[in-house]
Amino acid sequence: MSVITSSYSEHNIRHLQNDDKGMTLLEVLGVLVVAAIVIGAVMGLMSDTLSSSDNQKELKNLQTIATKMKAQKFQGQYTGTDYVKILTESGGLPADMIAGGNKAKNAWGGAVTIKVSSDKYSYVIESSNVPKKNCIDLVTSLRSSSMFTKINGNVTNKVDPSTVCNADKTTIKLKPTVNHSSAPARALYLRSLYEQVIYPDSDFFTVMLTSFRTGIPTGQTI
Repeated sequence: MSVITSSYSEHNIRHLQNDDKGMTLLEVLGVLVVAAIVIGAVMGLMSDTLSSSDNQKELKNLQTIATKMKAQKFQGQYTGTDYVKILTESGGLPADMIAGGNKAKNAWGGAVTIKVSSDKYSYVIESSNVPKKNCIDLVTSLRSSSMFTKINGNVTNKVDPSTVCNADKTTIKLKPTVNHSSAPARALYLRSLYEQVIYPDSDFFTVMLTSFRTGIPTGQTI
């Protein structure tokens, strides 16, 4: 009788041990699944946080360039030939935009350039290779900034971020607000308009004299 009892007890012990091993394995698998879900959620949150951080940094850097460029005007015009180099050497370019060799980069490694218009009264900042997700958020912020008048050729309040950022990588082109309020700047600006738009083949001073005597010609606006 004791032999049978002993054999039965050993059988039960082995059975319980096997059950314990099975439960332990299921528990481990359960823990791993939960851990994977948590890690995925954390990584997603970190990715969104980093993306938002890059957007804020880029927005601030672009606004800094626009601010520093105001001091680069000479009699209302931008007469320099390489403003990335000028801003770098003068300490005006944000440190995290310096790419070496008088080049500038954005938060995603794309080139940033400053292109002066042919009349030298305005300029455009170009930021290339901006990822689509970041582009949409960045353009949404930029169109609310009073420091820029156009984004990719469109007036800021009419810009559709999804239209501008319709590719995996986008080049954002910004035209900053330029002030022509000073007297010398206004005079030069008016001269530019007359010479390039209204009377491209006429003598400026003759046109100005005529305008002051008779008013601006019908249909022409400044």
